Amino acid sequence: MIQLKINDVLELSIAKMLRNGVPQHEAEIAAPIYLEGELWGKRTHGFRYLEGCLLQYQEGATRRQELTSKQETAVSAVVPPGGVTPLLSTNPLTIGIPRTGQPPLILDMATSAGTYSQIMVAQRDKQPLPAGIAVDLDGKPTTDPFKTVDEAHHPHLLPFGGYKGFGLALMIELLCDASLGTAIGKSKLASYFDPAYCNGLYLVFKPDLFVERDVFDAHVAQLGDDIESSKKTANASEIRLPGEESQHRKAAILETGIVDIEDPTYEFLQAP
Repeated sequence: MIQLKINDVLELSIAKMLRNGVPQHEAEIAAPIYLEGELWGKRTHGFRYLEGCLLQYQEGATRRQELTSKQETAVSAVVPPGGVTPLLSTNPLTIGIPRTGQPPLILDMATSAGTYSQIMVAQRDKQPLPAGIAVDLDGKPTTDPFKTVDEAHHPHLLPFGGYKGFGLALMIELLCDASLGTAIGKSKLASYFDPAYCNGLYLVFKPDLFVERDVFDAHVAQLGDDIESSKKTANASEIRLPGEESQHRKAAILETGIVDIEDPTYEFLQAP
């Protein structure tokens, strides 16, 4: 693990993008987005592969005291329960709820049991995948990160929670792709990646759209307090709300100005 000042790692990432043909102004916009992945502990969406973390936009909207919901689709990577062909994306869902005097509550989750970045890291480190997140090309459960990716680079991930995760992923795919008339289903298997595969549905509205703002704030505070103060199991020290652990991590890093970067990520940023 390498410890770097935040400004230093931003400069490293910008330089990496410039070496690979990204225009200066675009690199300067993208670097803080990748930083968010590191700050939130989502390294697979940080500097490791220069994949952006859209939590930055979600958090920004909630800090402006807006309710937000984001659903997205991308490349095909998830098989339906009992199926062999990846026909759905990992289809992440993010919901942000503003709170008065406290950081917003932010749920950020994929509808798949794992991610392609997780597979890439396992391949790089020659480590097995966690059980229950992927199948091989015959639909059999596998922990081998190489056996779950086909020749066209499509992973074969499982939806989280069986049919519940599958149903949620299916509806997000339809909301984002069918509503725009873009490629869907088998037509997305023609190539691994096409910008047209990446679509999203973004909803933003004010908390006082249906009730007075103080009513909304009181309800949010009450439910959060009720949950955190509720009776715990014998082996639980606390009950955390969505995003709290990541918020604490981000605050601690910003306070010190130092971010931990994994050795392979540091080597990637320094490479041509």
